[in-house]
Amino acid sequence: MDHSEEIFPPPHLNFNLVVTPSASLVIRVTKPHLVYQKFELKNPLLVGKKAESEYILLFRDKEQQIEVKINLSSENYRQFLETMTEDQ
Repeated sequence: MDHSEEIFPPPHLNFNLVVTPSASLVIRVTKPHLVYQKFELKNPLLVGKKAESEYILLFRDKEQQIEVKINLSSENYRQFLETMTEDQ
């Protein structure tokens, strides 16, 4: 091998491997960088229902043509209701 070669794993892995001509091995490990995709729904249609042991919330924004389905456990649904009914 007459040059360094970097091998990059898929983006969800947080390391890369470098093999140099002298056969030395370098492994770099980095902290994961979380990037959340954010968007805003303005006054969407909201539908909720109970299905078996979970609760389903469906938000639909016709203007942006976005639909978001959220499945909540019973505990998370209870916390959601408490948050929505707290005095601000």
